Amino acid sequence: MTRLRLAAVTGGQTAITAWCLTIAAGLGRGLWLSRAAGYWREPWTRLAALTMAEAAETGLLAGFALALLLGVSAAANAALFRRRAAGFAASSGMIVAGAVGFAVLQRGFAAHFAAFLPAAYATAPGISPETVWRVFLPPLVERIATADPWPHWQTFVLGLGGLFIAGLLGGGLTALILSVLKRPRPETIALRWPWPAVLAVALGATAATMTLPSFAKSDGKHPDVILISIDTLRADSVGAYGASPSVTPRLDELAAGADLYRRVYAPSSWTIPSHASLLTGLAPWRHGAETMDARLPEEIVTLAERFAAAGYDTAAFVNSFLLSPRYGFGQGFRRYVTMPEESGAAVADEAARWLTGRSGRPVFLFVHLFDPHWPYGDPASSLPGAGAKDFHAFVEQALPTGEADRAAWRGQYLADVARADRAAGRVFDALRAAGRWEKAWVIVTGDHGEEFWEHGFLGHAITLYEEVLRVPLLVKRPEQAAAAAIERTVSLLDVPATLVNELALPGKADGDGLPLTVDAGASRDFLAASRLWGSPRFALIRDCRKGITDYQWRFGAFGGESPPRFYDLCSDPVESANLYRNSFSEQWMAGLFSLAGRLGGVFSPQAAEPRSLEKEQLRTLGYIQ
Repeated sequence: MTRLRLAAVTGGQTAITAWCLTIAAGLGRGLWLSRAAGYWREPWTRLAALTMAEAAETGLLAGFALALLLGVSAAANAALFRRRAAGFAASSGMIVAGAVGFAVLQRGFAAHFAAFLPAAYATAPGISPETVWRVFLPPLVERIATADPWPHWQTFVLGLGGLFIAGLLGGGLTALILSVLKRPRPETIALRWPWPAVLAVALGATAATMTLPSFAKSDGKHPDVILISIDTLRADSVGAYGASPSVTPRLDELAAGADLYRRVYAPSSWTIPSHASLLTGLAPWRHGAETMDARLPEEIVTLAERFAAAGYDTAAFVNSFLLSPRYGFGQGFRRYVTMPEESGAAVADEAARWLTGRSGRPVFLFVHLFDPHWPYGDPASSLPGAGAKDFHAFVEQALPTGEADRAAWRGQYLADVARADRAAGRVFDALRAAGRWEKAWVIVTGDHGEEFWEHGFLGHAITLYEEVLRVPLLVKRPEQAAAAAIERTVSLLDVPATLVNELALPGKADGDGLPLTVDAGASRDFLAASRLWGSPRFALIRDCRKGITDYQWRFGAFGGESPPRFYDLCSDPVESANLYRNSFSEQWMAGLFSLAGRLGGVFSPQAAEPRSLEKEQLRTLGYIQ
């Protein structure tokens, strides 16, 4: 065996071994996740396919970093080679070659991120390389991909090709160097048998079979589902909910042909936990994504994963970095576009372009519009707090202002609501242009509200008053004949419960909500929670009664201890009279304190420590200090 042939054979065997390890690990994790997710007796191979190839979604990263940097490949090769040292050398060479290749390509990859991942994660073309490197690439490396490899054949081939080339170069060069320096017998370096090639073919065939498209057909049983969340959207800022003059003509137009739920509670008072609940149906203390260093655990099944398992084409377009895949929100989406530096209109246009290219298959489309969130309106305004470098500075400057300035700031907020309304309208127009409007579910809601001096402060996440927890909810069903206004109290947790129930989505029905068609009566309890900027706090609402636990909080220069509170919302909807200590509130509050004691320690978030750039963004928006 010549040295070049030896290098080629050993390099090829090393590359094939890396291939085998990658595919086998993906298959094993897919099976494990499918069983944990409750798909075991359903077409679990479909979910296994979704998680089969980390290389599929991460493309070049997987090829040069993920699989190659796994030290287990060295041990595996060592067991396969006749000479243990040769196996370790070949594997080490492969790993070193992969690391060097990744380092060389790192800068160009970050600068041209969208071009390298055309069918998976995408970003706005103008986004900075630093944002890509620090915000978007880490979750691609750290999490198992939950995207179907089939639509991503370009990145799939690129990733596996990168694996093969790196293994070929690393193992082959190492074998060549060994043959020159040590002059061993060639057969002591080459593998004993070509069985890894057989294993690779078998695993590859299995993977190919599992990734063959299993598509649902867009029909009455599989209607399109469009879910739009508008950040920081108070219910009373929408014309259909009584705002006058209305700044939301497109939402009002939707409400004229949809179900309008008048009393809707968010499960939390800020973005991450509320969205995690909206996309899973689980309360914050169950999904654990309740702090800035937490993420949605991979074991939790999202709506997108259920839709993907049912054969839907899934996509999300968001412009809040708080919904970055880093926090687990990408689970189940075949395409997840994050545009944190763009307007809601740009996000809506991207979603519209994606819709235009769909045909045949039903879609689950999630769109998030961040526009109403601070900073409000025109940054060049002369109002106190305009141009503040972060939300802490804004609160310090704007909080003491008089009523005229307060009204002006509310107007600035409503201008942002109007922008979000127009952006949502672009999605509606795209649905109509594609001929998908009539037979689609169209759901629009908010993740939380916003306080404007009602209880002496600004913003959200600290308190659990009505202005922070009450959000709009508009639900247009397929071929809905007439609008309806529903007075009973519901929760955002009921949205995923409704879709799972009505569309018979696969997986366990283990959410905390009820289908919107179920009337649980006035005895139903609604619990909201937050633990940002202070100790955990809970609000319990049942019909007219509402209790809020005591808590300590700190926000920049502001802070203190908030006492327990109890309100009669029927006689006091603005929560101006604290009835705590009244005789009829004692039993109610005792139950709430007991519940809070049990739940206060059950938050078990999966760590997701923010990177430095994320921390700066979080600090600017006021989420950390």
